[in-house]
Amino acid sequence: MTLQFYGLFLTLCTLCSAQQIKYFNTFKGGNVRNKIDATPPYSLYVSAQSDDNDVLKKVLITTEDNQYASLYVLKMKKLMQGSGLLQPFVINSTAYLSTDLSDLNTLHGFMYITTEKQLYDKSFLVIDVDQSQKISINRNFQPDSTIVFLNTVRSTTPIQSSMFSGWLQSSDSSVSIYRGYPSDDKELIDTQIFSNPVRTDLFKTQFIPNVEKFSLTLGIFYLKIHNDVSFLIEPSYFELDGMSTSAYSTTGFYMKAINQIEKNITITCLRDTSYNGTTCGNWIGLLPESTGNVAFQEVDSTQTFTCTITPNDQIFPCKVGTIGQKIFISSIGANGGEYFVQYYIYQDQRVYELDSTTASSLPTVPVTTRGIRTTTKKFSAVTDFFVTVFMVVFLLL
Repeated sequence: MTLQFYGLFLTLCTLCSAQQIKYFNTFKGGNVRNKIDATPPYSLYVSAQSDDNDVLKKVLITTEDNQYASLYVLKMKKLMQGSGLLQPFVINSTAYLSTDLSDLNTLHGFMYITTEKQLYDKSFLVIDVDQSQKISINRNFQPDSTIVFLNTVRSTTPIQSSMFSGWLQSSDSSVSIYRGYPSDDKELIDTQIFSNPVRTDLFKTQFIPNVEKFSLTLGIFYLKIHNDVSFLIEPSYFELDGMSTSAYSTTGFYMKAINQIEKNITITCLRDTSYNGTTCGNWIGLLPESTGNVAFQEVDSTQTFTCTITPNDQIFPCKVGTIGQKIFISSIGANGGEYFVQYYIYQDQRVYELDSTTASSLPTVPVTTRGIRTTTKKFSAVTDFFVTVFMVVFLLL
């Protein structure tokens, strides 16, 4: 399987339903009425953080029922100043994009078009990653949510990078992150790029009480959330190589973007050798060469465990052994490709409490245990906004 899969996937999504993204530089200028090929009703969102506002003001979306708005107005169409939560531009008739500019070649932004079902779903939110902002989901207002994130910031390296930190999650909650945008159908099993509880090698799940800082390099991705979760997201890139984990049981994430050169990643593990435990990794992605592979190693002074695979479009889980001193992630033949690795470390029981039959086991527990909270430090001096408040507003509209 090659990277052509991604293009084919997006094409099939466009053919089978309304949701899609359309880059502004693919439309014609010179007062051409570019028909937006989507079946109303639907909601339309704009992300264009790296585009000139004066140019955006000259590009209009018009509809046959006499609605109109410039791309600049739609870019700024947020529930309140200081947040990235976008309000939908509801389209109920055929829509067009037009401008008196000769072309739109300088633009890098895009419009995101939802399905009719998503238009009326009060638990469906779209957020532009244009600033530091705190996202909080509260089960008392909305136990299940879908949040789509758009990122068109090009000042980060790599461009369109989003950094997660300050993650807090109750042990009876769940989060899954997916590449691209959601359809009306349920996601295929094992297609998430990150989750907590994590997917284990035993085809079960394990809640991990701590989530390390990590980043994604994608223009659009989404989270499916159940119960209480909060985190900080901002347009930035976190360099994973050389980091040390911050808890004995923890999970983190590494993404190699298509436009990144492959490199080796080294992570130092916080550990207590009086405890037993395991180190594991989940891979997903596509490489341009069928002979390419990704290696995940756990290393200490006495032993090394290694898993080497060619990732595909479903998770491949692997338990690589005990909790070592370091984790190494590397690849061969991955330039021009994209892959995702979620690593997790699970500290078990004290060694003297174990017998020979349990010393290497990784327990799996139901997602209904309660009371555990992550230990990641809270952040200050950033824009904090709570999605739960907005949900109340949406429900009153």
